[in-house]
Amino acid sequence: MVAWRPLTTENDVVSDGVGGAVADTTSIGHTDAVSKLTTPFSQQQVPEHVRTGLYLCSSLSRRVVKSEHDVTATQHALRACDIAVRFAPLESREAIEAHVLRGDLRSLLSLFDSADEDYKAAMALVIESEGSNVNLKLAPELTQDLELKLIANRWTQLYTTKRFKELRREAKARAAQKVDHSGVNAADAVSALAADWLSAFKRKIPVLDVLTRQRGWTLRRLKYEALDDDDKIQPDKR
Repeated sequence: MVAWRPLTTENDVVSDGVGGAVADTTSIGHTDAVSKLTTPFSQQQVPEHVRTGLYLCSSLSRRVVKSEHDVTATQHALRACDIAVRFAPLESREAIEAHVLRGDLRSLLSLFDSADEDYKAAMALVIESEGSNVNLKLAPELTQDLELKLIANRWTQLYTTKRFKELRREAKARAAQKVDHSGVNAADAVSALAADWLSAFKRKIPVLDVLTRQRGWTLRRLKYEALDDDDKIQPDKR
């Protein structure tokens, strides 16, 4: 059982902090955003308290949405996600997932800078694992998916803080980048999201539609583990 501790960070800054348009998009797709628990990394069994921490972080984050940001529910969710990050073993998929889960919650609560820190911490763990002897069997698209979360979180922050010129400039730069359409969905999504923002600035589509789509990407559930060859679907040879 995870021991609860008094919340010492972020409980005083929990508020919408966002215009009505963004606030209306926070609950959209959040159920799909909560990550499933990963399987044990390498040959080591994941301790039960680690699984409990991840479960509490994800389930209490859902409760925040259902309660429409009730203060008590929010404090419990933040505390649970802090515990999940603290208990997750180093150099594990669980550590990456814990940071992503907490980043999603913080972004949901408009704690954009803190969410950015969590997403970047998860990205750093992914990069470190690629250069180490620890084989975490990470999903090959994980880096691209994390980059998408970082961009969506930042653009939501730029919009809510009315830094429209920065948002337009970054969206224009992203839209101009060539995308290798080789099945990398996250890269395609960034390009499409950038194009949507440019259309919104030209008043061709409603801003709320773009924010809703963007929020869905911010809170999207990620796949952390790569499939083994034996687990991949084999083509029908008949």
